[in-house]
Amino acid sequence: SNLPTTFRHKEDSFDLISGLEACRDWIESVTDEEFSSDDFHTATKDGILLCKLVNAIAPGIINKVNTQKSAFSARTNIEMFLTACK
Repeated sequence: SNLPTTFRHKEDSFDLISGLEACRDWIESVTDEEFSSDDFHTATKDGILLCKLVNAIAPGIINKVNTQKSAFSARTNIEMFLTACK
């Protein structure tokens, strides 16, 4: 990945790897599901786990999660996730 692993602003710093690991742990604990990949992007890019996360927090907010493996389904899931987050 081309991303820096640490971001610095004044005296604050954020370790990206640690942040992603903490986020992963939280998502897995809330959804009671494990990531399908060690890579955060790969595990969330189809939006399925993100939709399950929203439904675990607010049951039924997303009526139907698209489980087909297609770009259209992934985009639909991500759009539903983002709408639910608003």
